[in-house]
Amino acid sequence: MGTHIGATPKEIADDIAKASDKAYTTYVSNGIKRYVWTYTSTGTFKSPNYGPTCDILVVAGGGGGGVRHGGGGGAGGMIVSSSVSVSSGTYSVVVGAGGNGGTGTDAGDNGTDSSINISGVDTAIHGGGGGGRSGFTSGRDGGSGGGGNTGGSGGLSGGSGTAGQGNNGGTSAAAHSSDYAGGGGGGAGAVGQTAPGQSDPGDGGVGLQNNFRTGANVYYAGGGAGAIYVGGGSASGGNGGGGDSGAHPNNGGAGEVNTGGGGAGATSGMTGGTGGSGIVVIKFPAG
Repeated sequence: MGTHIGATPKEIADDIAKASDKAYTTYVSNGIKRYVWTYTSTGTFKSPNYGPTCDILVVAGGGGGGVRHGGGGGAGGMIVSSSVSVSSGTYSVVVGAGGNGGTGTDAGDNGTDSSINISGVDTAIHGGGGGGRSGFTSGRDGGSGGGGNTGGSGGLSGGSGTAGQGNNGGTSAAAHSSDYAGGGGGGAGAVGQTAPGQSDPGDGGVGLQNNFRTGANVYYAGGGAGAIYVGGGSASGGNGGGGDSGAHPNNGGAGEVNTGGGGAGATSGMTGGTGGSGIVVIKFPAG
């Protein structure tokens, strides 16, 4: 369980908490007390005297939603690392911010990567921004890709997701006439939905559940919903903090903070939703 000869798990946890200047929370699972460090902003994790074996969750910041039949922002990449041997040392924890939503007719911005520089734990890649009307852009690539914006003669694809971290964004409606609909952003658990029709934007892809923080499963890394141009269509963000879109006039809903959810696309003249910030969770003992 990552203990050291002569030291109890609590003694190890107390040592880490003091060195890191970071309090832990606890819960009991399968009769074993778990010690948990939750980072919602950038910080430091230090294990000066022991080499504990930990489970680690890393989620990047979600992408922002695009504008004017904007695509939904892609979720931040989600990395789950189990039974990681953490050598004695000092580790930098980076929690990525969500990307800004587009304004005017712009695409949404990418989110920011999250990481902890422990060997064997990959960097979680930023969520891709949703496509915007300016230039009729496809969704941006990322941990999960942003949803596409409707092109001048047909649908544009969503951005590509990163294998093992997320999924592709959805394609926008195949053509446009009186209305236009963007695709949903990808989530950790599913691709963003392709817009079903010209007045029907795509839902964000669902995220994935994880229980490292409290012992109860929580969804992270849901994709943001796509949006329409000026009509009455709306769409839902994916479970895991993805923002919802609404009928015109409507700003895109923001991704939920510390979930890595993507921001929703916005209707004409409004502002895309900001992506949700990421999170890093370290649980000891592992298992």
